[in-house]
Amino acid sequence: MANPVVPPAIIPVVLSGGSGTRLWPLSTGQKPKQFHRLIDDDTMFQQTCLRVHGGADGRFAEPVVICNARHEDYVIEQLEEIHIDASAVIVEPIGRNSAPAIAIASLHALATNPDAVLLILPSDHAIPDQQHFRDSILRGLSAAQQGFIVTLGIRPVKPETGYGYINVGDAIDSGCSRVKRFVEKPDRETAEEYLASGEYLWNAGMFLFRAAAMIDALARHAPDLLQQSRAAYAAAKPSGRHIRLPLDQFRKCQSISIDYAVMEKADNAAVVPVDFIWSDLGSWASIWEQSARDADNNSLHGAAVASDSTGNLIFAEGISVGVIGVEGLVVVATPNGVLVIPRDRTEEVRKIVDALMP
Repeated sequence: MANPVVPPAIIPVVLSGGSGTRLWPLSTGQKPKQFHRLIDDDTMFQQTCLRVHGGADGRFAEPVVICNARHEDYVIEQLEEIHIDASAVIVEPIGRNSAPAIAIASLHALATNPDAVLLILPSDHAIPDQQHFRDSILRGLSAAQQGFIVTLGIRPVKPETGYGYINVGDAIDSGCSRVKRFVEKPDRETAEEYLASGEYLWNAGMFLFRAAAMIDALARHAPDLLQQSRAAYAAAKPSGRHIRLPLDQFRKCQSISIDYAVMEKADNAAVVPVDFIWSDLGSWASIWEQSARDADNNSLHGAAVASDSTGNLIFAEGISVGVIGVEGLVVVATPNGVLVIPRDRTEEVRKIVDALMP
């Protein structure tokens, strides 16, 4: 009797190059949000790696991590803390957005496995239900193996204007549908229309695909970027499991997201609709929403005290903070600076960052 065919393991690729400036003053370019403990004992980076470690009956391989050179020590230290070995740590000398990173991860996978299936994961997402997440990934695997570039689409629960959206098309199978189109971040009225229609999902920036399919898509839609990425990867300097991309080659790669470079142009984009709890923790308001709160609806972190106050997020790192008689505020105090802002205006933090660090 023939042995059953064992599907290839899915290779998680953890993208950890973002700066997370909307969470200033805690998150900075030197130590961005994914390396901080925001809502859990583990950092966002650690939670992402643990999410695909040892689950789904061993269907996930050791992760590939792509990070900025400034953060390589954080990656090594935090992987050791959770006892996970990366199959490779690809180190970027400068940030170039997601498309070059995904191109290089695909080239790296194909160097040893022509059938490699990659799972692209931003390192700064909060997804409490690990099993639901893993099951959702496996629902998209068949479409990925057929050559589709599969993304996860989060069922919207409110008319969110801070996310891009996915317009769902015809079904491919019971777990996956074609993407009709990707839509940029809408205004409030449009977001309400999307929510009411039931035909749109939040774009979470997570992708599942055969590495060969991504290389084919890049060759078709972004050939110059693919050529630049090939040159950078070919000139890389391996040291054990660490692959350091050379500045002179990597800086030639166009800085562009995978959405713009490939997904908005591809005719083989597919989506798995999912309804697990998800947040990109992209603002201090989202930290408050995801955090435990006391009887007065305050979320207190570090040496923080609130008296006669309700609905606040107080985040203290390396300093003590006390508030009295306030409501609906975010107060963040760190050695890098102090932020005080109404909780419903935290999307405006970039104005402060731009003013202080032009």
